Amino acid sequence: MATVRVDLSNATIKAVAVQELGKLVITTTLRIHNRAKILCPVDTGNLRASITQKITLSGEEIIGTVGTNVKYAAFVHDGTRPHTIRARAGKSLVFYWPKAGVVTVVPNPAKRWTGKFADGHRLMIGKGYVDHPGTKARPFLRTALVEEATKAGFIVKSV
Repeated sequence: MATVRVDLSNATIKAVAVQELGKLVITTTLRIHNRAKILCPVDTGNLRASITQKITLSGEEIIGTVGTNVKYAAFVHDGTRPHTIRARAGKSLVFYWPKAGVVTVVPNPAKRWTGKFADGHRLMIGKGYVDHPGTKARPFLRTALVEEATKAGFIVKSV
């Protein structure tokens, strides 16, 4: 009877395990990145286009990161509470108001202007501020992480 024996050192086993886990982290990070782009709400497309992925090797750790550097991303992702928006530095607030179907101008109260003005294209409101109702959270990154990491066998404890 012939016998073959293979001895693997701990270093070899560790190297193979790290290599396989590295592939899993890279694949899962790519899947989270792609899923986040699918789930990301789109207005201009800037937020979706800004979603990036990065793989970092730090000692014995392999870290996959998916995120965005757009300033307003956290407001979209986590939502906002109701808040007041005021004109600053002598400027007016100007925005399109879908409910009224016109461009709305809210002048700074420091300016001399009173009342309302509407010419079919613009609506001017003289109170100097707008009470914003807040925005609903759209957690596209969190959802992508939970969906794709659990599919890959990772346990997501908190996000």
